[in-house]
Amino acid sequence: TGSQALGDEVASRLGDRGAALLANHGLVTCGPSPEKALHNAALVERTAKIIWGARAMGATIHPLPEKVKNWQARYTKKHGEWNATSIDFANPAFAFVAAVKKAQSLDPKRIAEALSTVEFENLWGKAHFGGKDYYGIGNQIIYPMPFSEVKDGIAQLVVQLKPPHN
Repeated sequence: TGSQALGDEVASRLGDRGAALLANHGLVTCGPSPEKALHNAALVERTAKIIWGARAMGATIHPLPEKVKNWQARYTKKHGEWNATSIDFANPAFAFVAAVKKAQSLDPKRIAEALSTVEFENLWGKAHFGGKDYYGIGNQIIYPMPFSEVKDGIAQLVVQLKPPHN
């Protein structure tokens, strides 16, 4: 059971996050609607299953790659607080730069054409646009998906899963 003080403490620490695991209490989720809070709970459960499965198959935990740590430090210095989705906001910029280089032009039509076929490096490896058969649209950025866990305040990479689709 909890108290008003515990509820206030959890709310103050959640910030812009949608979920938290409380020792001896379990999962707490929130969102702008009950549907979003339920979505967050399902996302945490799915992630936990992936990490559990990876460990069951013998996956070893690795520190986050240095390029991710370096990017995080630069981002935090320039923009303030960092969260896990901040990395995803960099992907379109990586894709755009690669498309400009491939198009050898600043013409928007040539860049748009290049974007559909360009492969670019993001913080987790090679990435490209695709996913039409899986998502119904072909403009999803596809890359090996990292799953991490936080131990003693330090994020550690558990496994990177290759996309099940192109």
